[in-house]
Amino acid sequence: MQEPMVFAGTEGETQVSLRDYIRVLYRGRWVILLSFLAVVGATAYFTFRATPIYEATATIMIDTERSPNVGLDFLAPLGMGTRETIINNQVEVLKSRTLAQAVLEELRRQGYDRTFYLFSDGKGRWSLRAKEVENPGDEVLIKRLQDRIKISPRRQTDFIDIKVQAPDPKEAMILANTIAEVYHRWSLEHSREEVRKVKEFLEEQLRKKEKDLVASELALKQYQEEHGVAELSAETEQLVEQLAGFEALYNEAKTKLGEARTRLRYLRSQYADQLRSLDEDMLHVTSPLLEELRDKLAELEATYARLISQNYRDDHPILANLRGQIGHIKEKMRQEIRALVQKGLSVSDPMGYSQALLERIYGLMVEVEADSSRARALGEVVRQYEERLKQVPEKSLQLARLKRAFEVNEKIYIMMKERLEETKITEAGRIGNVFLVDPAREPLYPVKPKKKLNLLLAAIIGLGMGLGVAFLMEYLDTSIHTVEEIEKQGFSVLAWVPRIQVAGRGGEYFMMSERLTSHLEPRSPVSESYRTLRTNLQYARASQALRSLVITSPSPKEGKSTTVANLAIVMAQAGMQVLLVDSDLRRPVLHHLFGQDKEPGLTEVVLGRASPEEVLRSTEVEGLTLLPCGTIPPNPAELLGSEGMHELVRQMGRRYDFVLLDAPPIIVVTDALLLSKEVDGTLLVVRAGQTDRNALLRARSLLDQVGVQAVGVVLNDIDVTGGYGKYYYPYYYYYYYY
Repeated sequence: MQEPMVFAGTEGETQVSLRDYIRVLYRGRWVILLSFLAVVGATAYFTFRATPIYEATATIMIDTERSPNVGLDFLAPLGMGTRETIINNQVEVLKSRTLAQAVLEELRRQGYDRTFYLFSDGKGRWSLRAKEVENPGDEVLIKRLQDRIKISPRRQTDFIDIKVQAPDPKEAMILANTIAEVYHRWSLEHSREEVRKVKEFLEEQLRKKEKDLVASELALKQYQEEHGVAELSAETEQLVEQLAGFEALYNEAKTKLGEARTRLRYLRSQYADQLRSLDEDMLHVTSPLLEELRDKLAELEATYARLISQNYRDDHPILANLRGQIGHIKEKMRQEIRALVQKGLSVSDPMGYSQALLERIYGLMVEVEADSSRARALGEVVRQYEERLKQVPEKSLQLARLKRAFEVNEKIYIMMKERLEETKITEAGRIGNVFLVDPAREPLYPVKPKKKLNLLLAAIIGLGMGLGVAFLMEYLDTSIHTVEEIEKQGFSVLAWVPRIQVAGRGGEYFMMSERLTSHLEPRSPVSESYRTLRTNLQYARASQALRSLVITSPSPKEGKSTTVANLAIVMAQAGMQVLLVDSDLRRPVLHHLFGQDKEPGLTEVVLGRASPEEVLRSTEVEGLTLLPCGTIPPNPAELLGSEGMHELVRQMGRRYDFVLLDAPPIIVVTDALLLSKEVDGTLLVVRAGQTDRNALLRARSLLDQVGVQAVGVVLNDIDVTGGYGKYYYPYYYYYYYY
C-alpha cells in the first residue's frame, strides 16, 4: 500500500512504499524506544506510588408506586410522578448539601471523625488513624464528601447505586452504608412530617379536653351532692343528649378544621421558597364560578346540619344524597382551581411544579372552607338547642347544663382519642418509599489507580509519541539516505558503498590507510561495491568511453577521497594503468592514504618547477600511480584553471589508461567546476544521512551552468545493518564468504 508523502526540498509529491516506512521506523528506533520507556516508566512510577482508592456500593430502591415522591405526593395527578422524574429527584436529593451535612453529623456521632481520611489530610492508613486530627470546616468536609460520592440510577429500574470512594476499603463501606441509612431515615421522617404535625395538634387538643372532662365531671358530681338532684326528667334528658350529640359533632367539625389548617400551615412553611417565587395574585385566585361553588357548598352544609338536627340518621337517603352533592361541589372547586392555576402558570412553570403545589394548597383551602361551613351550620344547631334548653326550669337547668358539659366533653374526648389513634396508625403506615436492597460491603481490590489500564495507555501513548517524533524527524531531515531518493532527483546512481569499519589503531594516518578496503580486503562487500562502480563507469556513456574523471562531492566530509582512492585500486586490479591525481589543493589527503610524501607534486608540475617524472609516485598496487598535490598554493582555483593544468591533463590522458582527479567540494569552491571542463566526466559522491538533497540539486545546477553533466552519483557510507543496505548486504556477504 502506498500513500503520498511530501519531501522537503522536492517539488510536488512523491510516492513512498512500505519499505520507506520501515526504514523510518528503523532509523528512529532509539527515539521510539526511549519515548516508550520514558512514558511507561514515569506512568509506572506514579501509578505504583499513588494511594490506592477503594469503591464501595450500596443499592437502594425507590418505590414509585407507593409514594410518587418524598414529601411531594401531590405531584402525581399532574404527571409529575413519573418514574423517571421521581428517580431524578431522588438522585439530586442524594447529591444535596443537606444530606451531606446530615451524613457528617451521623459520622461524628459514631466517632468516625477521629479515624476517617475524610476528616483529615488523607495521610496514613486505617490502623494508624486512631489519633486526634485537626478537623477542617464543615464546608470543606461537605465538598470533600460530595466529591467522593457518585450516584448512578440504573436504567429502566427503580434502583439507585450509591458509590463512595475512599483510600481505605472499610471507610468506603461505612460511608456508603451511612449515606444510605441517613437518606432512608430522612426520607421516612420527611414523609411522616405532615401527619406528625396533625398528631401534635390532636395531642394538644386532647390534653385540653381531658382537663375539661375532669373539670366538668367534678362540677356535675359536686352539684348533685350539694342539691340532692340525681336525675333529670325524661324530656330534659333527651334534650341534653341531643344537644350533647350536636355539640360533639360541632367540635368534631372544628377539630377537622384545625387539622386542615395545620396541614395548610405546614405546606406553606415547608415550601415557602417556592411560594415566594410565585406571583402574589396566584395565591389568591378566584372566579365567579368559584364564588358560586363556595356559596353552594355553605348552603349544602347548612342543609346537612339542619337535617341532622331533625333526627335524620346517617344512612338516610337524603343525607347520603347531600353528602354526594357536597363531594361533587368540592371536586368542581378543585377542577376550577386547577384550571385557574394552569392558566396563570402555563408559561412560567413548564414543568408543572408550582402548579401542583398551588393545587395542593387550594385543595386544603377547599377542605378548610367545607369544614368551616359545616362547623358554622352545626354551631347554629347547637345555638338553637341551647335556646330550647333555657326553657327548662331553673333548678333543672343548671344540672342540665353541667350534665351537657360533661357529656359533650366526654364525647369530644373519645372522638379525639379515636382521631389520635387513627393519626398514629397513619403515621406508622408511612414507611417511606426508600428501601436498602444491598448494603455496601468492604471492597477487596482498589478501583484506582487502574494499573493495567494505565500501563496499557502509557505504552500506547509512549509508542505514539515515539512514532510521531520519528516521523517528524524524518520530515525535517532533508538528508539523502537511499538510492531511490537520488534517482527521484533525476540522477543515475552508479553504485552504493557500505560503511567502512575502521579499527582505529595506530593513529589518524593508520586509520586513513585502513580505508583502502579494495586493497586490504578485496573480497569484502565494500570492494565489490567499488568494482560495481568501475563496471558502470565503463558503460556510463555509449557514445564516448571515459578515460578521465573528476570525483567531487556537494559538501565536505562526504568520502570523495576514499571513493576515488578505492576506485583507482579496483581499476588497477583490472589491469589498467591508472593515474590518481590529488587535485584537492585545499585539504589533500591521498598522500596520507598511500603513505607518500605530499611534496613535490601537482603544484610544482603546473608551475613548471618539476617534470611529471620527478613527482609521480608508484604505490603498492600494481598499475596505480599517485600524483600528490604538492605545495599548497595561495590561489588554487587560478592554478587549476591555468593552461599548465590543461596541458598536464591532456598529457597524462595519453600516457595512462585512466586518469582520476580528486577535487574539492563543488559547492564550497569553484575548483571542481574548472577541472570538470578538462576531463571526460564528473562523478558526484554523496554520503548517506549527511548530504542534503538541496545540496545535491545545487551541485547539479552549478554543473549545468558550466555545461557539464555528471555521469552519475555514488551513495557512500550506507549502514548495511539497517535501512536500505540491509536488503542487499546479506547477498554480498553470502556470495563472497561462502
